[in-house]
Formats: sequence, structure tokens, C-alpha cells
Amino acid sequence: MKKKALLILTLVLVFALGVYGEVLYTQNFDDGKMPEDFRPIEGTWVVQDGRIIGDSPTGSIQGRVVFGPDLKDFVYSVDVTFLSAVNDSRWMSIFFRSTPTGMAPYHMFTIRQNATASNGTELAFRHPNGNWDVRRTAAYKERFAIGKTYRVKVAVTGNYYFYFINDELMFAAYETGFRESGIFGLHVNGCRVAFDNIVIESYNSADYKEFEEMVAKEIRPILPRIVAHRGNSSVAPENTLAAIQSAIDVGADMVEIDVYPTKDGEIVLLHDGTLDRTTNGTGSVSNYTLAELKELDAGSWKSLRYRGEKIPTLREALELAKDKIRVVIELKTTGQERKVLEIIDELGMRDQVAIISFHTTAVRTFRQIAPDIPAAILIGSASSYAQIENIAKQANTTILDLSYSLIDKDSAVYFIERGYSLWAWTVNNEAVMERMAECGVVVLTTDEPAAALKLLRTSNK
Repeated sequence: MKKKALLILTLVLVFALGVYGEVLYTQNFDDGKMPEDFRPIEGTWVVQDGRIIGDSPTGSIQGRVVFGPDLKDFVYSVDVTFLSAVNDSRWMSIFFRSTPTGMAPYHMFTIRQNATASNGTELAFRHPNGNWDVRRTAAYKERFAIGKTYRVKVAVTGNYYFYFINDELMFAAYETGFRESGIFGLHVNGCRVAFDNIVIESYNSADYKEFEEMVAKEIRPILPRIVAHRGNSSVAPENTLAAIQSAIDVGADMVEIDVYPTKDGEIVLLHDGTLDRTTNGTGSVSNYTLAELKELDAGSWKSLRYRGEKIPTLREALELAKDKIRVVIELKTTGQERKVLEIIDELGMRDQVAIISFHTTAVRTFRQIAPDIPAAILIGSASSYAQIENIAKQANTTILDLSYSLIDKDSAVYFIERGYSLWAWTVNNEAVMERMAECGVVVLTTDEPAAALKLLRTSNK
């Protein structure tokens, strides 16, 4: 009766504190009888000393019992005590989403008596044909000592699975299984195990939010890489430090910037080559020294919020981005390749940049002086696949940074099969983003990096 009182007190505290979901099912075997809903399938099952005990005398004889409601999402926990084992590799499991007859397929959390083995715990499934499908394994910090009780728990929603021993997380996974709902079970193999204090609760996402987020990050696709065009130019003035910082803030994989040389040989960020559209200056950037350019306002045209934003140098842009985001540098002219590389090398950022240009000479030169830095040829139009290949050969590169209008499934297959890597620009339409991803584009440039990340990095829950 003490055990029953303790369980009742626990459930009262659960409700009072609002920590878990609604309790849907409990069983503690205190009346000494086999519960009516418990259906032994294999092996020997008895209720003894307020626990249900499963006995499987050898590893070739399974012991299983099924019970409980048919559920899709839930938290299933039970006290587990190994009483004996043929050897320490023998195991027990709690299984779920089972068929009403207890026959495969079903999902399993398996634990060996020697839980410290590399496969001491397993996230597993049993196929419809009866074969085992072990998806993940992990070692627990200690063996399941004979006579010692451990609390084993699984929390399941959709294809998300979270497995715990004594509230210590063993597995957090997104796995496609065989059944979306089902009843519950206990399983022993080559051992004698006591089970007690079974509790099945509704799944409360708030309790497992951190684990859901952790798994979602793991299963999100890593490709295509999302490049913020001219910085996060949908939010901040293009080619400014504010735009680069905004790209970092939204989580873009890369940021694209455009560079020109100044009158005095410095390298600055600007797209047009003239100052009229994005600053309060006029004329060609090449007619100004860096000091003169720093007097201009490069932000007010976008929003008064950015009044006073300056034209940054390449060095300033790279210093901001270093160790935070990769930088794609578009060379708008030829002849600045060595100066750009000098700045990259001074900051130790060869492994954090890529080069693009419409100028085959610029790309070819960069491939010669820094073959370890990715360099792509930009192409906006072409009349044939052969023309694109010819341009790439002139640039001495196998990276094609194409206007998205040049990419469809046929062209993608053609170029990928010939060893080319496909990049696409500038993609702001969500349907086109999805189409580019389906075509195998590995780098996608967009003015809307936040939207692209939300669309292409969202897990299929």
C-alpha cells in the first residue's frame, strides 16, 4: 500500500505542478492479479510482489506482453528491474505503437543488462517480417545492476522519439517508422525482468521543446547553402556593414558582396560602379579616394533608420564576417584580384570566402593565384549548354553560378553529370527556391535569406 500511496502522491504533484501532460493510463499491479487488458504473447508472465515479471529462459525465446490504449503521441514510462540474465548481453525493451495482436511491426527502446556496451541501449524497430532494425545505439553510464530499479521512458510525437533512463536523455531522433499509432508492450529476451509503476501520459510539446529543436536542427537539409545577396538587402541597405550584420542575424550561410577599387587603390563595397543609386554622391566610384567615399551616406536611400551608414571597405566587411559567416566576393572589375587576395590573406580567411565574377579573366586569375579558394563564373544568359561550358572553360572553373532561369531538371542533370557544381542567383520566389533545391543547386543567392531558410530548412514533422 505504501507503493500505491507514493504513486498517487506523485500523480497529484504532477497535476498540481503542471509539469507533464494528462495521465492517460496507469498500472502498478498492487492487487496481485494480471490486469484484464494485459495479453501475454510469448514467454512467461506473472504478477508477483506488486510487479509484473517477464521470464525468457534463453535468447532464442522471446517474452512479450501487450496492453493499454491505442495512441499516436504519448509519454510512456515504467520502472525496470533485472532479476537475472543468461548473460549480460541479454535485454529487455519497452515497445509501443504495436498492433493489437502484439505482432510486428512495432517500435522499441531496448536495453541490455550490460548497458555500458556500445550497443547497450538501442533505438530499434521490428519489421513486419519480424526482422530487427536497429537505427541507433548508445552506451549508458552504468550496467543495469541485478536487483536495481531504473526508470525508463519514451516520449513520442509524430516521427520524433526521445528515450530516457532515469531522466537522462539517451536518444533524440527523427525516424520514419512503420506505424503511426498503436498499443504498448513489454519485452524480455534471455532474462527475467520486473516491471512496475507504468504511466502513460499525453505528449506536451512544451516539456520537450528543447529536444524537438535539437532534432529539427539535425534533420534540416544542409543544401542548398543560403547566400544573402548584397547582405540582407531586403532589410538593410545593400553592401553595407548593417546588411552583413543582418545576414548574420538571420542565420544565412553566406553573404554576397560586390567590390570595386577606389581612385587610390582601396577595395570598397558597391554594386553599380556609380554612386548615384545607393549614396548621396554621384559619378563613378573610381573617381573618388577612400577618404572622399567615407564622407558619403550609403544608408538613407533605404531608410532613415540607416542614415549615416558608410560605404565599407572589403577589410571592414571581412573583419565583421570573420568566424561568423562565409563571404562570397563578386569582383566587379578585372585587375583587383591580387589586392583582394592580399586582404583575405592578411585576415587569414582563405577558408571563409569564395570568389564570383562575370569576368572570365578575373575568375581564371583567381584560380591561378589561389586555387584553394572556390571561384565561380557568373552567367546570366546563354543560347546553349555548350556555350555555358565554353565560358566555364575560359574561366578555368567547374563552378557555375547561373541565373535561375538557366536551370531546370534537364540542364541540372547535364551539368552535374559532367562534374559541374550548380549555384543559382537571385532567387526570391519560394516556388523557384524549391525548384532550385530539387534540381540539385548547392548554393542559392537571394534577397530574402530569412524566407529561404524558413522554406528550405524546415523539417518535415
